[in-house]
Amino acid sequence: VYAKGARLLKMLFDYIGEDAMRKGLKNYFKKYAYKNTVRDDLWRELSETSGKDINKLMTPWLIKSGMPVVSVSRDKNHLKLEQKRFLLSGEDNDSLWPIPLLADKNLGIDVFDKRNIEIEYKDKNEPVLNQNGSGHFVVNYTDSETKNNIKQKIINREIDSAGRINVLNDMLLLNQNGEYPLADIIDIVDECDKEPREAVWSMLGRAIGFASLLTEGDEPTEEQIKKLKIKTSQYWFEKLGWDDKKDDDPNTKLLRRTALGLSISGENKSALADALSK
Repeated sequence: VYAKGARLLKMLFDYIGEDAMRKGLKNYFKKYAYKNTVRDDLWRELSETSGKDINKLMTPWLIKSGMPVVSVSRDKNHLKLEQKRFLLSGEDNDSLWPIPLLADKNLGIDVFDKRNIEIEYKDKNEPVLNQNGSGHFVVNYTDSETKNNIKQKIINREIDSAGRINVLNDMLLLNQNGEYPLADIIDIVDECDKEPREAVWSMLGRAIGFASLLTEGDEPTEEQIKKLKIKTSQYWFEKLGWDDKKDDDPNTKLLRRTALGLSISGENKSALADALSK
């Protein structure tokens, strides 16, 4: 409950902006100091500073269980969006949320509150929804062109690290209910060997872990997983070595441990020899 509440507040912060949020909170604390309040009091103050109906936006998120998944597909000069409740099994055709899309491109709408919508979009550069991962929803890029464009944005680091973490996390969640093939995620992992952020590696490592669970006992496939671990860790294993340096930042230290862990679990001969010699 607390985690959901924190995430909803972050979603609201990104939706209305820092200035409106700060001013609204300042007014709220000043007006209701030493008094009892209800959530509508906070929504009222934030509505005044943002010029948006915050009660209408936030109440459905608080009274509905679960969270939505927004499916995105492209048809020539249009984007098609569809929302439904994210479930690992079964269906829910009734739940509907007002979703701040929090996209990195101007889509002409900022809140998606219908089951389906088609938006005119002529930009060839694919939009990334929920770009900072602050929205309490999952995004599923469904058609092959859109999926490939998002894949390349991750590999080429055209999305910032928070966005890469969020997109990969969504893919892994969608894999759990059968909507996103694990093989497609592994294809991304295979090309991210120079990824510089350890937090992103936590997602890449999860994908490898899922693959290892599925292939346990199948020796030929297990060997392929080991080769993947060696390939993806080789760059940072060679660059960072074994020992921390005085000027290493926390990311570098964690990245070194990740590279070493993958190298050894992949049975990299050089890494094993080094480990045995220490």
